[in-house]
Amino acid sequence: FGWVVSGKVLSPTSEETVSSEIEVGCSLGLEESLSRFWDIEEVPPPRSLNPEEQTCESLFSDTTRRDALGRFEVQLPIKHTITQLGDSRDIALKRFFSLERKLTR
Repeated sequence: FGWVVSGKVLSPTSEETVSSEIEVGCSLGLEESLSRFWDIEEVPPPRSLNPEEQTCESLFSDTTRRDALGRFEVQLPIKHTITQLGDSRDIALKRFFSLERKLTR
């Protein structure tokens, strides 16, 4: 768990090449290094899902299937209880009419 750096170093004042080596040691013991490694690599425990995520997971597992070509098909998770749509109706209508004009050309 230490490092060794070695290689040729060119001296700016002379034409000869000087070879040097540097060894950098790690002050941690093997057990502590392994402990830190496993702390970093440890898989976090699964977090609990909220009701919306649970509904989405069950929809995915219940509706996923494969078609004749081997592609996966799954139903889209659509929210049926929409409380507020927002103020984008006017902009959406303008974009729709603009697209409609482009398509009639």
